[in-house]
Amino acid sequence: MRYAALLAIAIIFTLHNAEAQQKDIAKFNNNPKVSSEGLAPFRNEFISYNIRVLAEKGDRTQAEHYKVLEMSEQSGTNGSNQLSSDVEIPYMWLDRDVFLQVDGIASFTLSINNKRIGHSSDSRCPSQFNISKYITNGNNKITINTHNDETGTQMDGACISDEPYEVFVYSQPKLRIEDYKITTTPDTSSTHTIFRFNIGVANSYNSGELMTVGYDIYSPKGKLLNYDMKEISLGGMGRDTVAFEYIEYNTTSSQWSEKSPSLYKVMLSVKYNGRLIEYIPLKVGISDITYNDGVIYRNGKPIEIKPTNYNAATTTKETISELKSLKKQGFNTVIVDYPQDVWFYDVCDNLGVNVIDQANINNTMSADNRDINGTISNNPEWTQHFTERTLRAIKRNNNRASIIAFSLGGSVGNGYNLYKSYQAAKLVEQARPIILRDNDGEWNSDMNLPK
Repeated sequence: MRYAALLAIAIIFTLHNAEAQQKDIAKFNNNPKVSSEGLAPFRNEFISYNIRVLAEKGDRTQAEHYKVLEMSEQSGTNGSNQLSSDVEIPYMWLDRDVFLQVDGIASFTLSINNKRIGHSSDSRCPSQFNISKYITNGNNKITINTHNDETGTQMDGACISDEPYEVFVYSQPKLRIEDYKITTTPDTSSTHTIFRFNIGVANSYNSGELMTVGYDIYSPKGKLLNYDMKEISLGGMGRDTVAFEYIEYNTTSSQWSEKSPSLYKVMLSVKYNGRLIEYIPLKVGISDITYNDGVIYRNGKPIEIKPTNYNAATTTKETISELKSLKKQGFNTVIVDYPQDVWFYDVCDNLGVNVIDQANINNTMSADNRDINGTISNNPEWTQHFTERTLRAIKRNNNRASIIAFSLGGSVGNGYNLYKSYQAAKLVEQARPIILRDNDGEWNSDMNLPK
């Protein structure tokens, strides 16, 4: 009798939770003012490693603190689906910060152990959530409720992702690297290069802690050029930036170019209590991008842009083959319609292909209507959607040697939300030009899109 009563209570709780989740979805479906909730800060896309040899290989599937989730799918009503997975969180992860990343789902809400964590609505850029305080040791229930008609999907237009989605969890130490910005600036003679490393660090402990942050850098031929480390004191739940500067001499022949895409290997690291606890592998090209009067320069020399429209093929192998073919045809720059998978930018960095990257803003409905609220581009209720998608794209890729400009969107018209997007973009990207295809001669585009 007692078992039956408990079962009835469990069923009622499950039904109540499902109903509550559907109400949450409906709330955000009908509210264009809210584009996301609960996301971790936007940043460069990377995975950290706790073992250097694995970091040097750069294969995230071999990382000890990384798990891809196998999601079971159940169809719902009104075009919605429910994806779910049970994941075992190792005990050792509980003393780390645990993140969940969703790729390729246009609109969803996330719940963990029947508690709603947040929601997101950008199918082309990663959606990352810090789930540390919601998980427990052992089994945890991950639930993703999707919806095909949510307001944010209107911004994808015909570019809505139809690729397989991916959901994975990974963890970092509580004293960790949170983001980084690396710049390469020629000296006054344009013969030597100043490397500047600005490494954002975070402390997720409640108490103040000492940590050591460092880097080492290798030439394109594999020679160790320099290394440095600095100790920093971070207050409880604190954040800070650790800065390094290093001059490499006689770099003219190792600058990144379309004909010779030289890449330096960099390893960022964190040491705590005398032990190295985190490694982040990077590849950096000497590619100082500036622009003036409609001309884009790399390392002080104008780039003769020969562009074509291109989005990545299904596989890396196909994409490499197609990009090599485009280069043989004389094209040196690809203009994408939306943010690509992370491996696409690795390929372009390695092959010497310039990229004009673009935020996931592709609404074409009434794009030429400049009346207030005539299109979502000129409807202030949608501002957060526009600015957020812009910042996601730029912060994800602003260290890439191959990227020469950022586009605010496709054929979306112009209006208030694209004015605000331009202003937001200029705050985080001062070097590369910010372009709007449909600028119509207005001020919120540094130059016209190359043809």
